Amino acid sequence: GTGQLEKETNDTVPQATPFDVSRPLTGRLYNTTDIDFFSFRLEAPRYLELNFSAPGSTGNYTLTLFKESDQYEIDGIDIFGGQAATFLHMGLGAGRYYLRVKGGLTNVDTIRYYTLTIRDSPQTDMEIESNNTLKVANAIDKDKTKRGRIYSSQDKDYYGFHLPEAAFLSFTFTPTTTTGDYKVSLVDENYEKTNLPLTYYTSANGAVVTAADIYFAAPGNYYLKIDPNGDIAQYKTYSLSLTSAAAITGLKQLVNLAVLGTKDKLMVNDTQTLSATAGYSDATSSPVSSLAW
Repeated sequence: GTGQLEKETNDTVPQATPFDVSRPLTGRLYNTTDIDFFSFRLEAPRYLELNFSAPGSTGNYTLTLFKESDQYEIDGIDIFGGQAATFLHMGLGAGRYYLRVKGGLTNVDTIRYYTLTIRDSPQTDMEIESNNTLKVANAIDKDKTKRGRIYSSQDKDYYGFHLPEAAFLSFTFTPTTTTGDYKVSLVDENYEKTNLPLTYYTSANGAVVTAADIYFAAPGNYYLKIDPNGDIAQYKTYSLSLTSAAAITGLKQLVNLAVLGTKDKLMVNDTQTLSATAGYSDATSSPVSSLAW
C-alpha cells in the first residue's frame, strides 16, 4: 500500500508507530484488548485539529494524548457508537507526543479501520497543553479571551498574568455547555505549597461566572485555575477573559526546550552541531543563542 499505516506491534510507547502528521494514518484494533500507540514530534508550539473517523463502524473508542511518556496524560476524548467523524482542536507546545487509540469499555470494533488526520487549526485562541501546573501556565493577557477544555476528572488548566501594581481586576468564565461543572480559583505563586486559593467561584450546569472588582493589594504574578467540579463535558470548551485598569500582561514563561541535530545516530568520533529552540507559555518560540548554552 501507499498510505501511512500503523506498524504492529505498537502496543506500548517504545513500540509506537511514527506518525508523519502531514499525512493521514490508518489503523485497526485487531482484538478487543488491542492498543495502538503513535508518536509525533513538534518543534514549536502549534494549534492543531485532530480528526478521527471510522467509516461504517458502530464501535466505541478512547483516544488519549501523552507528552514525553505514557505517564503524562494531557488530553483525550471518548468516541461512542462510531460517530462519523470527531474533531478535537488543541494547542500543543514543542516536544514529543504519543497518541493512544484503544477500544471503549464495550462494543469494540475489530473489523473496520480508523483514520487519524492532524492539520493546523484555525482556532488560535485555545489553551496550550500541558498547562496543569504553575510552571507551565498559559499566558493570559488583559482584554484577550482564551478558550480551554476540561477533558477528564484529572485535568486542570492554569493561566498566568503579571499585575504591575495594586489594582482592581475582573474576570469572566463562560462555559459552552449546560451540563459541565467547574471551579474557578484565583491563586498566587505560593499556591502549590499552601493549596490555599486567594478566592474561588463555582459554576454548576454551565453557569457563567462573573467576578467583578477583585482588589489585589500587591503587584506580582497571579493565576486563574480551572478545575472540574462534578459533571464533565469533555467535548465542550469554556472561555476566560480578564479586565483591569492596570497594565496587566500575560505571564510568559519558558515551558519547553527542544534540542535538535541533523543526525539521529552518530558513529564513534563523529560530530554534529545541535540547535536549541525555546518554547514559551504564550505559544511563541525563539532560537537559543550560542551564548546561552
